Amino acid sequence: MAESFGKFQFSNWDPIDSRPDPYVLYVLTPSQYDGLRYRLQFDIKDLIKYPDGSDAYFLVETKQDE
Repeated sequence: MAESFGKFQFSNWDPIDSRPDPYVLYVLTPSQYDGLRYRLQFDIKDLIKYPDGSDAYFLVETKQDE
């Protein structure tokens, strides 16, 4: 399995202990999102759901200062 291609990276990021990098869109499973230590530093951009309505993936980025 490829770890990355172009600007896309699929591994080597610890979703629990890592702080978000600016200008990076993270795609996380519900269990990864729930386990984020720095969840308050992330902003949910979109939530993808399964056909049954349950959460499938969270698309999150670093919160931007307003």
